[in-house]
Amino acid sequence: GRFATELFTRQSRQLGILQQRLRDVVYERGDARILRYFEALALQIGVESPEGVFIDSRVTHQTIADTCGLARETVSRLLTNLKQRGQLFRTADGWVLNVKGSVRAEQC
Repeated sequence: GRFATELFTRQSRQLGILQQRLRDVVYERGDARILRYFEALALQIGVESPEGVFIDSRVTHQTIADTCGLARETVSRLLTNLKQRGQLFRTADGWVLNVKGSVRAEQC
């Protein structure tokens, strides 16, 4: 009954997440994947700040690469580009995502 329904719901949600990751890896540019990754972090642990959304996480370039299906060197290059465009930058304590420059904002 209820247990089976909850299990099915959880499995469906996980399948949706995996499908989105597969679409991201196949169809989405690397910079968009990185922005989407940070948008997900921002929704979970982000705090509004004057510069954008502060994400209190010291996630490494390698972790970003592994999560987004990119090489670490590619992540480093793309993060530099995102910083130059004012979309995302690192601080001593974490990251700041400029929501106006995010993937979701660009799709609106």
